[in-house]
Amino acid sequence: MALPPVLRSALTLSAWRLVARPVVLTGGALLLGGLFAASIGTREPCRATASAAASYRLVLETQTDPQCVYGSAWNGGDVVLSHDASDGRTVTLTSRYDFADGCTWEALEVLTPSGDGYAYSYEERAVECPPAATVGNACPRTGHVTVVPNTP
Repeated sequence: MALPPVLRSALTLSAWRLVARPVVLTGGALLLGGLFAASIGTREPCRATASAAASYRLVLETQTDPQCVYGSAWNGGDVVLSHDASDGRTVTLTSRYDFADGCTWEALEVLTPSGDGYAYSYEERAVECPPAATVGNACPRTGHVTVVPNTP
């Protein structure tokens, strides 16, 4: 989200934090540690837990606006799924976070199978704000996600 002028000078990337909030998606969703949810048509873990042999690391390639803060599933590193894009399924990742503007924001990242990986789109919106909040601007972005098999 683009920052209003009053927040731009004082805000750094460390000024926002993720919050654990339930997220409800249609079409089969899985809550991941209270922070991220994924909708992929079936219930599966989106981060590797036990065996890396049957998992795939998703590497995001996108442009980042230095005046924006993104509530992305990639903020903590590459995302890991138990399948690659060859199954033809669209993957949706949702996260909610509190931002310095006092609002709770929701980020929606959609991965659509494309070539050797996924086409990536990111949208965000304020979902809850106090009455006097100066709401920041949303920062959409697009890109590509390359799928890399994890090796044990």
